[in-house]
Amino acid sequence: MIQSEFQCRMNPQPVSARRTLTKDWLKTTDSDGYTVASAPRSNEGHIYEDLRQTLAGPTPFHTVGFQLNLDDIDADSKCDTAVYRLVSSFKLPFIVKVKRHFSGLGSDVVRLQKDDVLLFHFIGRIRRVLTIDDSGRKVMLPIQAKQVYDILPTAQQYDDKVFKGTKAVIEAKPLPNRLRILEAHYSIVLDESQEVGDVIEISHVERRRALPLTTGFSNRVLIGKYNDNNNTFAFPESMTSSTYSAMISDKSCPLSEILEKYPFPIRIRSPNDKRVYLLKEYRDDILVIATHFNSQQVLAIPVTCQIDVEKETTLATERLLHGLLPAIYPLLNCSYGILEVGRPALHGNLRQIPQPIETILDQWKDSYEGDLDDIQTRVHKRMFNTDDSTDQDRPLPNIPPGEDMKELLDKKEKEIQNLLQENKELRENDGKLKEELAHLKYERSQQNVSQDGEYSKGTNEQDIKQENEETDKTVVGGSAIEDKSSKQVKLLSASVEEVGSFLKDLRLDSYVPRFQEELVDGELLVRLDEDILKEDTGMKKIQARRLMLEVSKQLRKEEEEIVEHQEVTGEVRVFTDKDSRIE
Repeated sequence: MIQSEFQCRMNPQPVSARRTLTKDWLKTTDSDGYTVASAPRSNEGHIYEDLRQTLAGPTPFHTVGFQLNLDDIDADSKCDTAVYRLVSSFKLPFIVKVKRHFSGLGSDVVRLQKDDVLLFHFIGRIRRVLTIDDSGRKVMLPIQAKQVYDILPTAQQYDDKVFKGTKAVIEAKPLPNRLRILEAHYSIVLDESQEVGDVIEISHVERRRALPLTTGFSNRVLIGKYNDNNNTFAFPESMTSSTYSAMISDKSCPLSEILEKYPFPIRIRSPNDKRVYLLKEYRDDILVIATHFNSQQVLAIPVTCQIDVEKETTLATERLLHGLLPAIYPLLNCSYGILEVGRPALHGNLRQIPQPIETILDQWKDSYEGDLDDIQTRVHKRMFNTDDSTDQDRPLPNIPPGEDMKELLDKKEKEIQNLLQENKELRENDGKLKEELAHLKYERSQQNVSQDGEYSKGTNEQDIKQENEETDKTVVGGSAIEDKSSKQVKLLSASVEEVGSFLKDLRLDSYVPRFQEELVDGELLVRLDEDILKEDTGMKKIQARRLMLEVSKQLRKEEEEIVEHQEVTGEVRVFTDKDSRIE
């Protein structure tokens, strides 16, 4: 890189350097182990592109042939079993007989009894992934399955790890190989630009001069490439606003997608049971496709399976089989409807998903059905009427025409205007009544002052309270109104027990103990508001509003009864501050 060469020329001190050539980087390191200059080895594309091309496997299941060629299998697949010896020594198809009882490993589906007859048709190979679970057990996982996994970092200590700032990544031991950017750092420098969600592949850490003319000061820089392109980056440790996650994917992915993006080894985790697997490498299973005499089952028997079988030698039968059967084998899809023998059964989402035969799939894609939009096909199926009875259609709602709707709107508008006018008149009448009541209070107070000669607040209030009690009794006893409200006690003079009865009439029985505990009588009740009721008694807002409306209504009736009583008897009752309700 030009920048690195310029910085090296500006450094007058001798550098003890060592050049190393890796797969993708030509690096020069100093005596402390930090890289002082680096450059990409070539423009060969993505770091792992060549490796991915090498690892790209064939169709998951394909036919190998009719006799096992020892040069086509790896050393791990070679074993000393009866099945292995037969298929490597004789040409298929041929008939074998079971010498001892056999029960499928980890599954009760496949059971073979002594003297059962099998027909070995041909040899197939299926590509799987050799994995090691968290208990150390080897598991052969199918590539195509419904199970999804979380991608874990290579180092177990970084599981679900979040790094705050680039400096934390540089100081991490060991250095993470891949990170995902959670919070990006804004910079006009091309090598320092970041975007949220980018996955970076870290190569090493360099030590660079911050300023060419400054001596004794160096800055560590994180070097690597972006995962989705060939662009390199150089993040200095001064980028403190960046946040990185060691979990390179924010969603769970199927195994086939993981293998397509990342090279071995890969650590993954099942989200449901939290089991961790280490993906080691691709492994080809050599299987013998066989059928059971008088059975509809098609078996896939690994050559490593410990089934004790022997070959039946009937020349006429073998000659007939060799001439008639091989023509149908290329037409079979052996990834569907096959029972695998001698291997533990995988559960649910871990099972192999059947794959179409490649040649048939190519021809289908060129057909009319293959060109159909898959989304339209799914919508068409989902919209199909699945009701039990389709003889009668549901009636459509009766929607009035536009003219009828206009008349209906005009009618509703008139009703609203009438209600608004009535509300306005009620407000005006309420204001007049309040003025008359205030005038009566004032006249009564002036009369008391003139009779006593001087105004004594304490004496006057005591007399007024006594007179109010007598007036209340007179009003209640002489009232000719027999509705429910007239039978209730007067709120202003109500006791704690009478307030409780008032609450019960309003179906607020659950709050009676709280009111009695706080000694709420009528005089205190009329001075409460909605906020106090909600905070101190725990009432709901609608209940507090209803109680306040009933209190206001009851006080208004009491005032009307008093005014009516005064008009009949000519008496005037004096209202004190305690008698006035809070609006």
